[in-house]
Amino acid sequence: MKKLLLCLLWTGALLCLSGCRNAPSAAPNLAPFSPVPTETCCLLSCGNNTFKLHPDKQYALFNATPVQLPAPAAYGKEKCYRVTPGTLKNIIAPLLTGKVSPRKIRRILIDPGHGGHDSGALGRTSREKELNLLLAAEIRAALNKAGFQTVMTREQDVFLPLRDRVKLVKKYQADLFVSVHHNSSKIRPDASGIECFAYRCPRPEDTLLAASVQQALVRTTKCADRGVKFARLAVLRENPAPAVLIEAGFISNRTDEKFLNDPKWRETAARAVAEGIAAFSRLAGTEFPPEPALP
Repeated sequence: MKKLLLCLLWTGALLCLSGCRNAPSAAPNLAPFSPVPTETCCLLSCGNNTFKLHPDKQYALFNATPVQLPAPAAYGKEKCYRVTPGTLKNIIAPLLTGKVSPRKIRRILIDPGHGGHDSGALGRTSREKELNLLLAAEIRAALNKAGFQTVMTREQDVFLPLRDRVKLVKKYQADLFVSVHHNSSKIRPDASGIECFAYRCPRPEDTLLAASVQQALVRTTKCADRGVKFARLAVLRENPAPAVLIEAGFISNRTDEKFLNDPKWRETAARAVAEGIAAFSRLAGTEFPPEPALP
């Protein structure tokens, strides 16, 4: 087989075989990903991590975790996989290398979604706003036990506008933002599992944070892995700190709703979230236990 190269073109990032007429020399900063493209997939690797693209599909696999791409990976007659430079820089590269800009993670703002007159999704016996608050409180306890400082956007059943939630990041000098939600589907009552969202145009740290939390949650709870996704949600879009939004399960699914109301399950899930955040923090250079944050 011809030598494999990873190439960048003006029209986007191109993962291809040498021999493409318009393929320049491999970019030095991308060559370590060792691409192996075929008609069925393009497998990238770096150390123990892999990232698998599928032709003309808007999803990929980071190790075993599904990752929703901003746009499908285009496969052309030149036997190359094309992704946008932003996808390569802000999604693929940080996941494969496990590297982000160094930062200290000390104080975490936990955001239980909805509240007050905004009930969120409704299950057969549950309201999302209440489950959000219960799980957020468990996450706070788990993070405190791990040595982090924590603040909640709300500790009671009150309504808080989305922008006011984001403003609290600056007020409390938070280093991370974690929004806690539960999913629902009117079309598919059998829909189940956990997914984590980062902003649609992510920073590398947002992508890696979402993946770290998603992997820890799925590994610990054994719930269905709906993967890492990207959306233009206000609490993510306008956030100055690395931010993730967790959808911890489907309140519209009878099985999911049952364990979402189980205090032992919430404790387990909260511990997993704390483990995911700790893993991200280590990648960002935070020593453990974290140094005390300024009051």
